[in-house]
Amino acid sequence: MIPLSDLALSTLFLLFLMLFLLIGNSPALHRWLDRITGMAGREGGTEGGKEPEEEPMGTNDRTKGFEAIIFQQLALAGKKGLSPARLADALHFDRPEVEEALASLENKGMVQRGGLLGRKFHLSPKGRERAVQEGIIPQTRTGDIA
Repeated sequence: MIPLSDLALSTLFLLFLMLFLLIGNSPALHRWLDRITGMAGREGGTEGGKEPEEEPMGTNDRTKGFEAIIFQQLALAGKKGLSPARLADALHFDRPEVEEALASLENKGMVQRGGLLGRKFHLSPKGRERAVQEGIIPQTRTGDIA
């Protein structure tokens, strides 16, 4: 037989655990708590009670997100470049979205085609300069170190 104090303690522990999981995993509960406590207004929340994640991401915003991720991957790949298929596999993206982002980056002059059949993409000089400015590629110094 379990003593009453152990039963109450285990019940309180289970209630605490369930509440902890609900608070940690429920965005709806977060919004509800924010409304009750007024934290959204104090911590720079959006006006009108609408959370930024509730707004659907537009096609243009989505493409820009893909471009940024693909640009970073190409910067890290270096001069060897990556094919659209390899990028799609590595990033778990759909290939048409990768090709659309690569075409957009190519139109902006950030990437260029390379490889034997022009199937690999790598950063153009303009893209390499931007990657150095953004800190994706470390800048190398030339000359004497004093």
